[in-house]
Amino acid sequence: MSVTVRLCPEVSGRSAPVDAVVDADTVKGALEALERQVPGVRSRICEPSGNLRRFVQIYADAADIRFLDHLGTRLEDGMTLSIARARRLG
Repeated sequence: MSVTVRLCPEVSGRSAPVDAVVDADTVKGALEALERQVPGVRSRICEPSGNLRRFVQIYADAADIRFLDHLGTRLEDGMTLSIARARRLG
């Protein structure tokens, strides 16, 4: 499935948002495919254990994957994954 991944600058480590198109059927698969296109980005998103970093949020279209199946969330062709760093309050 073709999925667009949009990375905010705080996650991509670049000065502007990064968009990439990957073929994947789960969020985990999308992150693995994204790593092949943007080497090093997965370590900015995930802990060494493979879990999401505490302040990273991922949305599959408008749905927060924390309320779905986390990294196992199924993706459909044409979806957009938005990956952002959560804003700290205070």
